[in-house]
Amino acid sequence: MSVDARIARGVVLGLWALFFLVLWASGTSNRFLGPRTQWIVPFGAVVLTLATLAYAHGYVRSRRSGPSLTVREAASLFALLVPLTSYFPSPA
Repeated sequence: MSVDARIARGVVLGLWALFFLVLWASGTSNRFLGPRTQWIVPFGAVVLTLATLAYAHGYVRSRRSGPSLTVREAASLFALLVPLTSYFPSPA
């Protein structure tokens, strides 16, 4: 089974956008950023959401199939998702 690499990239981009949107909506960004860098959360939420929508639009408009996801790229995309796990508290 081959996975289109463009879909995997879009999912990772979308998850980061969702992460910043949740941080912004919940007001918990102080767990990750200092007071002088709080602007990164709303900026990241807006920019990554727009980038995700633009990427999805480009994917939908494309008529040809994209490259298959390689093991190396899958590992790289997984590594980009690892920091998102720090948002969830560990069970006591």
